[in-house]
Amino acid sequence: LVAYFVKRVFANDDDHDSGSTNLGVGAVLAILASPGAFASIFLMDKYSTLMQWFRGQRNFNPYRASVPDEYFFVVLSMTITGLVMVLRWNRLLPDRRDFANLAVLPIPIRNIFLANFTGLFGLALVFAIDVNAVSSFLFPAFVTVSDGSFSAFARIAIAHAAAVFSASLFSFFAVFALVGVLMALLPSRLFRPVSLAARMLLVVALLSEFLSNLFLQLFAGRLPHLREVYMQWLPAYWFLGIYEKAAGMATNRMSSLAKEALTALVAAIAIAIVAYALCYRRHFLRLAESLDLVGRARRGFRMPLPPALAKLLFRTGFEHACHSFMWKVLLRSERHLMFVGGYFGIGLVM
Repeated sequence: LVAYFVKRVFANDDDHDSGSTNLGVGAVLAILASPGAFASIFLMDKYSTLMQWFRGQRNFNPYRASVPDEYFFVVLSMTITGLVMVLRWNRLLPDRRDFANLAVLPIPIRNIFLANFTGLFGLALVFAIDVNAVSSFLFPAFVTVSDGSFSAFARIAIAHAAAVFSASLFSFFAVFALVGVLMALLPSRLFRPVSLAARMLLVVALLSEFLSNLFLQLFAGRLPHLREVYMQWLPAYWFLGIYEKAAGMATNRMSSLAKEALTALVAAIAIAIVAYALCYRRHFLRLAESLDLVGRARRGFRMPLPPALAKLLFRTGFEHACHSFMWKVLLRSERHLMFVGGYFGIGLVM
């Protein structure tokens, strides 16, 4: 059962398009591991003692200079894990195919829930390790190159791994908890449109945070000013406190942020488990009622364009027809809507 639910996370979204290309687990893991590796290599120039000598940096403190770079890796870890979860949101819950495959078997729903949750939690650990494995070795090696001691490397490596792994797990369970809460609070007819809107907002927020951090911090090599304003609201700053605490250079404020990060991680895990456990049986049994609706046309939300505005925007009826067709296709596809959210996040940063 665990293997079944792990495979369905990477299954094709289109049930009918058997000839479409779909990435396997190995390809997905390779793609997810690439950003952290390239980001670490990009930072090698900053911590090179030879380049520091050429630049005239005589009092360079690599440990204090690593704080803004560590913040970048925390944001990177949270963004990649969050985007993977948002894009595979519909795979976190069983669908009609799962009901048709599993309901006829003599398996209690409790066992199905445990297998589903075990598979998803295992994927969370695999994603966290895969996204951060390369940077957990290269980045501490570059930071401690001037020190040259294994104890310094081990201290920074442990601090980096604790920060990015916990941030990745928080991002996973935060999205997981949001799915469970929406499923518990919303009726079935509202769950899909509200979850689509929530997914688009998450894509916009994740990409906006990542790209703004990329431009402002990675290229400038510093954290934004007025850090106290950001610390209260951005979870990435909370997990930066874990890095400074484990590295032995945290202030009282950063130590308290490290405690808040651990509290937020435990709360996200607890909310995800409770919400998922309470709603899983109801959702699974409700799939039997939805089987009668297969093949039946679904009426979507329609908002006709006023004729005066249509004449102002479109010169011909052909353009108006193309516009209407485009929006109908766009609003009907979850994958297209996620791309719209991604483009909107990039445009917002630009």
